Amino acid sequence: MHGRQDDENSKRVRAGSRKDANTVKIQFSPEILRDLSRLEAAVCESEHFDSGILECLQDLASGQVHSVQSSLMYIGHIVKEAMNHVRETGDKKAEAALDSFLYGLLEDPSKEKIIILNPSVRRR
Repeated sequence: MHGRQDDENSKRVRAGSRKDANTVKIQFSPEILRDLSRLEAAVCESEHFDSGILECLQDLASGQVHSVQSSLMYIGHIVKEAMNHVRETGDKKAEAALDSFLYGLLEDPSKEKIIILNPSVRRR
């Protein structure tokens, strides 16, 4: 019985969030931008880092505004490519930059890491 209620809640959240994830624009904090810039510097000349994903990394690191959906998609691809680069090259600088970026996103929840640029969107 409890499982069915969770399924219904998930459907409601997904249905209500789909529009918001594509329309809400975000930007990362200066600390996260620095971490992204360090990661970009570490992998920018790598044969093992996709050039299209490098452009996404450069966009995010420069502070460009993206939707929540795009940002999450880019982060996923960036992490995958960075891990591939580290695996193929053993690059400790890139590994440290990736660790710093991920730790920065996940550490102290009291620090603002993501700036919502259209706060008029109603939060649930």
